Amino acid sequence: MNQKSYIWKQLEERVIFRNRFIGLRNDLVLRPDGQQIEYVVIEGRDFVTIICQTIDDKIILVDAYPYPWQMKTKTTVGGMIDKGEKPKEAAIRETEEETGYKVENITFLGKIKISFLNTVWNYLYFAIVKRINSKPIDPNEIISVHEFSIAEIHKLIKNGDILHSSTMNAFLLAKFYNLIK
Repeated sequence: MNQKSYIWKQLEERVIFRNRFIGLRNDLVLRPDGQQIEYVVIEGRDFVTIICQTIDDKIILVDAYPYPWQMKTKTTVGGMIDKGEKPKEAAIRETEEETGYKVENITFLGKIKISFLNTVWNYLYFAIVKRINSKPIDPNEIISVHEFSIAEIHKLIKNGDILHSSTMNAFLLAKFYNLIK
């Protein structure tokens, strides 16, 4: 079967909620087999995730406390892409805002979808960074910034201290492409 034979047709867009960050719809759709069903769609803004490695081979992770999780976690740098901004520009901006480190070199790892319900793209990057400030520019998002060896990162993953799927995806892709030393 060709790609066209899999296309679903939106019969009615049913917006439940929408703001500048996220939207929720319960659309009426026609499946390729002719059956009409309701399908939940989560709208959002595309975002970036960046694995940052220092010149001396340490990986930068930040402590964050995401409100919905109600727990502290270690994660990579990341954030939403602003209107008119290219993903690479967002990656560089977010790195400096959240860590106080400057991007010296950046490599695109790929882009992924985060779920079947979500319209969002997650752009993944690997960056070589060096410290320019002692504190992040945006202290409201991040609790603290830390440098870890690769062995320590493996232990954090094994112990469940790293929970964010985008962090795991970016780390694994950077290892797959042999970018992490």
